[in-house]
Formats: sequence, structure tokens, C-alpha cells
Amino acid sequence: MRPPRHRRLGGCLLVAALGGAPLAEVSAQTVATDPAAPPAPRTAALSWVRLPGAATCSSASEMARRVEAILKREALVPPARADLSAEVRVERVAARRRFRAVIQVADATGAIVGDRSIETTIDDCRRLDEPVALAIALMIDPEAMTRPPPPPPAPPPPPMIAVVRDVVFVPVAVEAPPAPTPPTPRVRTPEAPSFAVAVGPTLALGLVPGPAAGARVAVEIGPPADLDPEGLAWAPSSLRLGFAGYGGSLEVQGPGRSATLSLAALLPRLEACPTTAWAHARVAFGVCAALDVGALTWTGEGFDTPVASGSRPAVDLGPLAHLRVLIAAPLSLEVRGAAVIPLIRDRFVYGRAEGGAGTGLAYEPGAIAATLDAGLHLGFDP
Repeated sequence: MRPPRHRRLGGCLLVAALGGAPLAEVSAQTVATDPAAPPAPRTAALSWVRLPGAATCSSASEMARRVEAILKREALVPPARADLSAEVRVERVAARRRFRAVIQVADATGAIVGDRSIETTIDDCRRLDEPVALAIALMIDPEAMTRPPPPPPAPPPPPMIAVVRDVVFVPVAVEAPPAPTPPTPRVRTPEAPSFAVAVGPTLALGLVPGPAAGARVAVEIGPPADLDPEGLAWAPSSLRLGFAGYGGSLEVQGPGRSATLSLAALLPRLEACPTTAWAHARVAFGVCAALDVGALTWTGEGFDTPVASGSRPAVDLGPLAHLRVLIAAPLSLEVRGAAVIPLIRDRFVYGRAEGGAGTGLAYEPGAIAATLDAGLHLGFDP
């Protein structure tokens, strides 16, 4: 039978000078290889690049700590000692208000062994930390999540006590205070900027005769709202001050003649929006309360009175809802609808001429009126 094959390490033969007799012989030592030994865990060199606009993203050292925490070992080494190279590029997608990480892992020969692109759903770069760290760890060690954790380290030996001239020295371990946890970055939304300007057409029903078209301009201030994990936000939203103007006219028919009554509503509006409900990072829906305090002016033409004009105060109050869609920061498209109740309702009447008796009703505002605005919203959030 042939002996098993081994790898020869070395040996020597010592021969005495006297008589040529051998004094001693050191036999050759052999070591057999173990094919069942597990391969050494792979290591990688991490290249972390933050492109312009991604300064709020994690640093390379923060990401390295996250990857090694998942692998439960020191896996990131200098390039000269690494089995793999992991290159990560973090960039901001300005057109979509999102962040993207592009990961590429290559072996020692430069061949690509894995690549992946991860993108956030909102404008918060810190949402990339966990999925990017997990993707890098699995590319380095695909079995990292299934491998059992290493055994806990052996407890430290008891402290040594030295006695010198009846003085006992006992080493005392002093723990450093934990580092303060950095605050969680707030997710800013386009719905509630610090300052905004809005302008656009408006339509009123029930304030002046007929569906009356006009224009509205407004300024808005308020604190930014915060998103919760479900993508909704209920927070103080904004205070808005605007101005709108409407005009309408009607014809009053009489026996053999007619006259025209023209009315114009000039209404400054104050809106308080206590809450903002979010459905998506680019779409917002809010509920407000609207108060109009202005004047209603009227002019009559064709009546017997030479001067037929005047003005009356106008006060309206009611709920308002608005929908805002982000087009491209800081520009949004918004639609606002309000149902208002006129608190002052004046009846416009005329006397019958040419011997007629009594008076006739020319116009009376409705018990409930409505306004509908559509326009552009330009927000600034320093």
C-alpha cells in the first residue's frame, strides 16, 4: 500500500566526522492540508463619493460603520489588502426632489460582480443609509444575514491588586460619556414655505350678479410641515392674506325703458390654515377658514335719478379647501375653493316711474356664495 501523499516541509541528516557513523537523524516532517477548512471572509475597499447637492448625505466613515455593523466584523480595509472594491456615488435628482445612490462592486481583476441603483421616495438623503449599507454588505458577503453571530468574548480577568507599603492600588475603569445622538433631520415639504406669493384668476357665484370672473393675488407665511412615516403631515400650516375683485351687471326692465345696475366686489381675504394633510410628497391638501372684509360698490344707468351710485360694506365668512401640486421647486399649481356666507346682505330696489306704484327688486346676494381660485404658487424656504 502506498502512503498518503503529503507536502514535504524539510529534513536533514547529521553525520559525525569520526568513523563516518551517523550520530543522529532528524526525520522529515509532513503536514497534510485540510480541504474542508472554510475560506477566509472577503474584504472590500469602500469608495464613497458625494456629488454636488448631496452634502447632507452620510459621510464615508458613517457608511463604513453601518456596513461593518451588518457584517459583524471588520470587512473594509485599504485597497492594497482588499478582495473587492465597492464604489458608491450619491447624487441629488433635482428634477424629482429625490436622492440616488449608484453602487458598483468589482473583484481584484476589475470584473464587475454586482451593481445596484437605490433612490429615495422623498427629498431626504438620510433615507438612503439603511438600504445602501445592506446592499454593500450583501455584495461583500451574501451569507452575512444567515451566518450565526460570533461567540461573545471571554470575560476580562479580575483586576490586579498591588500592595506597596501597605497602600492598595485598585484600577478603576471609567466609561466615557456616550456621544450625543444627532437630531433626526426634518423632512421639508413644498406645501408650507416660510414665504410664498400666489396669483391667478378667480370666479365668484352669489356675490354679484351672475358668475363673476376676477383676479386674486395673495402672500403666504407659515412654518414648514413635517412628514410622518406614513407620508402624512398634520401641522400648523400657514397664514395667507389676499385680495380679489369681481364685477357683474344686470338689466332692469320697465314699461318702455330699461336700466342697468352694475356691482363690483372688492374683497381683501384673510385665510388661516390650521392643518395640512399630505397624500404624497408632491401633492398636498389643506383645510382653511376664510374671512372677506371689503366693499360692494354699485352704479345705476338709465334711472330717473341723475346720480345712482354708492358703496356698502361686505363681510363674508366660510370654510376653504385647497389642493397644491408641485411642478418644479419652488413653483406649484394650486386650486382653492371656498363656500362663504355673506354676513351683510343688502337688497337693491328701484322705484317704479311713470306713475307706477311700489318698488321693484333689482338684486339681492345669495344666502350662500362660493369662490373658486386657480393659480401659480411660488414658495421660498430659506
